[in-house]
Amino acid sequence: MLTEADALLMDIGDFVLTKLGITMPMYEPKRAFAVHTSQLGSQYWFGSNYYHPERINALSALHAASHNLTVIRLVEVVRFERNQLEKPVSNYLSQAHVQSHTGELTDATDTASGNCFTFQTDEVLFSRLNPHLNKVYYAEMNGCCSIEFHVLRVNDPNTLLPEYLAAALRSRIILAQTTHMAAGNTHPRLTNYDVENLLVPIPELEAQEAIVAEIRNSRQKARSLRAQADVVLRDAKRRFEAQLIGGVGNC
Repeated sequence: MLTEADALLMDIGDFVLTKLGITMPMYEPKRAFAVHTSQLGSQYWFGSNYYHPERINALSALHAASHNLTVIRLVEVVRFERNQLEKPVSNYLSQAHVQSHTGELTDATDTASGNCFTFQTDEVLFSRLNPHLNKVYYAEMNGCCSIEFHVLRVNDPNTLLPEYLAAALRSRIILAQTTHMAAGNTHPRLTNYDVENLLVPIPELEAQEAIVAEIRNSRQKARSLRAQADVVLRDAKRRFEAQLIGGVGNC
């Protein structure tokens, strides 16, 4: 049940790309790749992975898709909210609280004592730490979070739905960009500049609404499956404990 629930949510990323008509080019892993010197001046910084073929392929796919939908820098459609608290309050979310690739919350018990960002319902939390983990959360409540998240508020909800944005940011077309842009060895992070300049595909509102409807349907099914799994697990534990205690008594 849990595997089926995760699969339902992980498939959303592919559904988004299919709905947008974006095909991710086939990528063959390489140990070495080249870049023309003429390209270097147009980049913010120079790093080998910045020119990784998987990332370049993703940018090419977005360029091809831009004939039929809007492809725009993230900073042009959202505000980066940085309202800080000195101490966390209720509904604190760390990196561990957000499940990779699905955006669902986990039952992690992480706490914090330092600064954190506040967030509100309908905002999107986008992790800048270890981007390969793909942790993006659409807020269904108010709360506060680790400063390793960017808190994104959509400028105009009438043209860009926050739920669609969260799904788009979890899709492979974004992951192929971010995975190869992080700097640092021990705890690789995305720079603010790179997050602001992520290229995001945005279709017409009708298409966004259809995607969001599918997201909500899949999420409802996944959460129902998880609730059923919890019941099964609790019942199994209860029966096991009863048999264990009964066995001890018989001895």
